[in-house]
Amino acid sequence: MNPTPTPTHRKALRPNVVMDRTGYSRVQLWRKSRDPNDDFPLPVQLGGNAIGWFEDEIEEWLATRPRLSPAPAAA
Repeated sequence: MNPTPTPTHRKALRPNVVMDRTGYSRVQLWRKSRDPNDDFPLPVQLGGNAIGWFEDEIEEWLATRPRLSPAPAAA
């Protein structure tokens, strides 16, 4: 007998929260989510006119962003 898998609860973030976390504007989010060459997570439909992004996908995407290296010290 197979155990019943426990449901995974994923938190959906509304656009304003994603804007705060990424620094992108609403238009930038819209463009990034429609560009097939961009690795930005796709939004999910939450209701009639409501969209959001899964928090874990946004956090994973942020973690993959390259870090800036410090500028070399002046001689």
